[in-house]
Amino acid sequence: GFMMILNLFLDGHTHDEVTGRKLWTLICLERLTSKYYNGNEDKMNFGRQEFLHHMVEFLSWDQSECKDCWSSWKEDSETNFDPNSVESNWMEILEVRRKELAEEWPSPR
Repeated sequence: GFMMILNLFLDGHTHDEVTGRKLWTLICLERLTSKYYNGNEDKMNFGRQEFLHHMVEFLSWDQSECKDCWSSWKEDSETNFDPNSVESNWMEILEVRRKELAEEWPSPR
């Protein structure tokens, strides 16, 4: 039921009424993993680069001062965590990431 409600909402709100720009985009997160590419590093890196390019354009991130800032994928230095785990302090981790991205975030959109 939730997916149907979400689908109706997204279908009804595809573009900003003022600017005409798209309000949302879909991302297949599986395409960012090596499993999707059967371990082929070159294909995985190309897929990640395409994802970054798409997101930079969609979010209208300025690249005038740093042309290569979003040109390659950077692996996270943190270990994977389960946000549902009681031991995982995921809000603290997100706050640290937010501070690290202070210059790039939020996007101008």
